[in-house]
Amino acid sequence: MENFLIISCLILLSVYDVKERRIPNSLVVSIYLLGLIGLCRGRVSGVESFAGLFVLPLIILVLLKITKYKIGMGDVKLISAIGFCLGFWNQVLAVFVGLFICIVYLFGRFINNKGQK
Repeated sequence: MENFLIISCLILLSVYDVKERRIPNSLVVSIYLLGLIGLCRGRVSGVESFAGLFVLPLIILVLLKITKYKIGMGDVKLISAIGFCLGFWNQVLAVFVGLFICIVYLFGRFINNKGQK
């Protein structure tokens, strides 16, 4: 049931982010609460959960400070919430899967735009 609720929140977040270009805190807090329920039920260990909560988001924040790339703070909060739910290593896997999907999408757009010129 928790997985269904987390996925539902992520779908709502995706739709909202595409339309409004921001991520509502209420949905991010919902994901944190679902992660807390999972932690209490033993679905993920406390160490993994808290590592996911802090490690990758802090790395992203440091990279943002030393580079010119832009990512919204809502995205960082979302990555933190996902890490809290999944644990650190599953969070890293989720981020890489998301990046791979993004690269495939952008490659498809590039090919499509190249054919139109």
